[in-house]
Amino acid sequence: MNGSNRNWLIVGVGNEFRGDDAIGIDMVQRLQQHRLSAATYLIVQRDASSLIDQWEGKNIIVIDAVCSKNTKTGRIHLIDSFEKLTSYREKLYSTHGIGVVQAFELGKQLGRIPASFLVIGVEGENWGTGEQMSENVRNAIPEVEQMVWGYIDGKITHFT
Repeated sequence: MNGSNRNWLIVGVGNEFRGDDAIGIDMVQRLQQHRLSAATYLIVQRDASSLIDQWEGKNIIVIDAVCSKNTKTGRIHLIDSFEKLTSYREKLYSTHGIGVVQAFELGKQLGRIPASFLVIGVEGENWGTGEQMSENVRNAIPEVEQMVWGYIDGKITHFT
């Protein structure tokens, strides 16, 4: 995989006004500033099912804040297969209408899936309107950035 390949789509899902939910948006803005030509960048602030029209034939990376029953704020979840998506369906919750996991499941049912994908979910705790991003989520940003570029550059090929 090559970072100069415009067949990459990097998506940030979230709401910039709801604390930790802004991480996807913040990450896309940060990644775009560092390597604009590495990918196409997209921000989704509502229903993630809109991604289905965007990802066909692309290598996609989606970054989103997630809720979990056993929250450890700042914990990073990596999902790179449909098998992992299925196991995460019950563990992670989205604050958006149709979340990222459900959008991938719907795309698979419709036969409209990306060439490859990586979903990066960062566990959050601050969801209120006007709240700031929590320190642990902010601290996860450099690691998420490193994962994105490592995946695009082919230095990271599989996540366990």
